[in-house]
Amino acid sequence: MDRYDLIVVGGGPAGMAAALAAWESGCRRVLLAERQERLGGVLPQCVHTGFGLLEYGEEFTGPEYAARQIARLSATGVEVRTDTTVTAIDPDRTVTLLSPDGLRRCRGEAVLLASGARERAIGSLPVTGTRPAGVFTAGQAQRLMNLKGLFPGERAVILGSGDIGMIVARRLALEGRQVLGVAELASHGGGLYRNRLQCLEEFGIPLWLNTTVSRIHGRDRLEGVTLRRADGAEREVACDTLITSVGLIPERELLEPFRDGALPPWLQVCGNARRIYDLVDRAADQAAGLARETVRCLGTEQAPVQPPEDPGEAPQPGEEGLVCLVCPRGCVLRRGPGDGVTGAGCSRGEEFFRRELVERRRVLTAVVTAGGGIRVPLRTTAPIPRERFPEVLAALRRCPVELPVAAGQTVLRDPGDWGSDVVAQCRCGPSGT
Repeated sequence: MDRYDLIVVGGGPAGMAAALAAWESGCRRVLLAERQERLGGVLPQCVHTGFGLLEYGEEFTGPEYAARQIARLSATGVEVRTDTTVTAIDPDRTVTLLSPDGLRRCRGEAVLLASGARERAIGSLPVTGTRPAGVFTAGQAQRLMNLKGLFPGERAVILGSGDIGMIVARRLALEGRQVLGVAELASHGGGLYRNRLQCLEEFGIPLWLNTTVSRIHGRDRLEGVTLRRADGAEREVACDTLITSVGLIPERELLEPFRDGALPPWLQVCGNARRIYDLVDRAADQAAGLARETVRCLGTEQAPVQPPEDPGEAPQPGEEGLVCLVCPRGCVLRRGPGDGVTGAGCSRGEEFFRRELVERRRVLTAVVTAGGGIRVPLRTTAPIPRERFPEVLAALRRCPVELPVAAGQTVLRDPGDWGSDVVAQCRCGPSGT
């Protein structure tokens, strides 16, 4: 039986951050097990920006952030095993792994569970009707579009105004599909105000507050939904797609042998498996801090102390505060007298506010299909005017992408005077990711 100082279960953002932090803290026998064929968790399908600010001080897309972390891991001695499912964690510290090579058992002085979370599906909601094709979670829809080049439908209703739901709504709109609206049970929008502004308001997608889906219509394929307001009023909306974004559930099934009591000191939970974080960066930061504390406690029966978390400053529900993303401070910016801005801690914050709300310049991300059906995520190298998005997207669809393509490689130079080139987000091709 192989022995390790630390076994990390799950190779998503939290698992990678934990393994890196453990190695950098001097732990030299580290195993990172991931059930997918590659590391990154959901990051490869998150082609939008918004990752890496806490760790690197700049904003990446999901594939770019994953590539950074993977490159750092490859420069260490961490043993990474992909396509490997952890089927059990036993009280004697034995971890059972299942891979194409067969069943394997190993022992860890400490184990960190970084298994992430799963989406809450439509079956958990009080929605009546049939169960036709055309109902997806936001993550399923995102994976279909960004990794497979398949689109859920032509006329969509989104249930839940969380960040992923709004981001999927924008992706559908960018691809020419009609998003009829986003239904939100609460009296205020969920997610970041920045996403509500960029994903809904700028694309003319209505946000239906105090509203939920009460019934599904259709047998083989979804034909429509019934929307119910808090006052009991109902109306039917014809659509062929319903996408749900109604929360995440931590994946903790591997903790079943420990249900009768507290977890032993050698077994800890991090990232979204511990609790649902609003930002990937915060889940990774918590996992890294816990990994460092776990390494400090190796060889003792002392339980690692959960490092205090910085929840970050965020606007309260209903407040139209824009969280600044130029540095990890995360100042909440609001309109001041005239064209001024309040809440900015520096001049860069003021520039960010003007760019986002006044000039409406955005980094455009897109996914195109290259030879062999391989999906290539792209991004502009700088923010471009929002009104030029259709022009840029049309140019990208006409531009053939020759494989293989390297991360950061320019695939389209600024032919339309957009003020930005278009580059690949990650390595793609026969030997790429």
